[in-house]
Amino acid sequence: MNPAMRTLLLTWAALLAVLAMSVAVALLALGPWSIALNLGLALLMGGLLVANFMDLLSAKPLIRVFALGALLWVFLLFVMLPVDYLTR
Repeated sequence: MNPAMRTLLLTWAALLAVLAMSVAVALLALGPWSIALNLGLALLMGGLLVANFMDLLSAKPLIRVFALGALLWVFLLFVMLPVDYLTR
């Protein structure tokens, strides 16, 4: 098996494992921790997808900077949303 196929299969297995953990957390009665754990697991899934399928691990540094900038921009939008709501 070539290394590219092995990486894809390992990523697929990791995504399935994180999905199983997400389902388990959703079925358990953890109260407010359920939302936090599911958001963390979704962030982990997104990180796996970005790192492997967008090839950010082997990308040029400038591409990594722009990907980080996009992530920062989305974070800023989510942080400023409640600020806008609370000041109206």
